Amino acid sequence: HQRPSRPRRQHPVARYQATQEECLHFAEVAIQGAGFGRIARTAQSRYGTLGKYTATIRCVTEYKMIFFIMAGPSLQQAPKYLDDVYNHF
Repeated sequence: HQRPSRPRRQHPVARYQATQEECLHFAEVAIQGAGFGRIARTAQSRYGTLGKYTATIRCVTEYKMIFFIMAGPSLQQAPKYLDDVYNHF
């Protein structure tokens, strides 16, 4: 039994040519705005934690791709946190 996939949404930032630095800035602001802390940084990603949950936004602007990822113990809570991070982006 395969879970239905969530609909894909195009974020306004994807409509223009954001630089890698701009995307990473938006990612960090979104993660913090959603209440996640302890920000970790790599060349392509920003990570934040809130309790047992980890939010990740990966920017691959070379290919015009932005990944939003949420990991945590509850299948009911994780999508809510993911939407919150996405809405802050």
